[in-house]
Amino acid sequence: MGSSGWRVVRAVAGVLVVALAIRALAGQWSEIRAQGIAWQLDWAWIAASLLLTWAMYLLLVWGWRALIVAWGQQLPYRTGVRIWLLASLGKYVPGKVWALVGMGVLAQRAGVNGGVAVGSSVVMQLLALATGGAVAVGFLGATVLDDVLPGGATAAYALAALCLAGSLVVISPAAMHWIGARTGQPGSVRAIRPVQLLIAGTPNLIAWLGYGLALVWLLRGTLGGVELDWFRATGAFTASYLAGYLFLLTPGGLGVREGILVLLLQDSIGPGNAVALAATSRLALTVNELGVALPLLLLGRSSRDDT
Repeated sequence: MGSSGWRVVRAVAGVLVVALAIRALAGQWSEIRAQGIAWQLDWAWIAASLLLTWAMYLLLVWGWRALIVAWGQQLPYRTGVRIWLLASLGKYVPGKVWALVGMGVLAQRAGVNGGVAVGSSVVMQLLALATGGAVAVGFLGATVLDDVLPGGATAAYALAALCLAGSLVVISPAAMHWIGARTGQPGSVRAIRPVQLLIAGTPNLIAWLGYGLALVWLLRGTLGGVELDWFRATGAFTASYLAGYLFLLTPGGLGVREGILVLLLQDSIGPGNAVALAATSRLALTVNELGVALPLLLLGRSSRDDT
């Protein structure tokens, strides 16, 4: 496709994503206003929560780029941030593959080998699910998780094990050679060292812990008199996020994630506060993603502009 054709496709996709994202944001705001909660807003805590979440995004970009470099490719960090943010808007389009597809396509357009572009995106997602499953059980406890979601602990263990096994494929020379041969790119994607996979996986683990702390800070910034333990917040956020991600029928897990978060937190902070926090958390995440990514999309510059 020529550059003019690509600009048309990008413009159409941009309009669609913006429309879906704005619709989601409007629905979230209406839901929050309907809660009838006595809000106690502290903008310093709210800002800290948003900035911490943003810092976790930057850390994940660093881990993703580390994978690309481990495969012998180059991607400037600034370009990686841009690609990550733009691709993240894909979660507002129904279906679960658009963010991954976007990362792969944009990375390839930035000069990364096609196999590496797609492979690094998939591996990062597997690492996120593997570490997320472990965090959900480890921080909530199998009993708590099973009480709210029967079989939830087993499912989380299985998810972590399967995704970890999937990500370990990239350290096997034989497996990578087989994949290269089957995709018609023999030798294009080589095996990486275990320590390189560990370096890419560590940001995923840290990110889950940071998201939990950001949720605690968001609670302090919106419902000042309510306290929530960091362990419970981290486990609940992670478990609910994974549930929303794995539910294929709604963009961004909308509704599913909030419902699970309420179930996991209502015993700690009360049903009403749990509903309010779940809705506020969704709004905060959306504002964080759209506030940075939408200007990049609307400006219309390609990822190559930053290389």
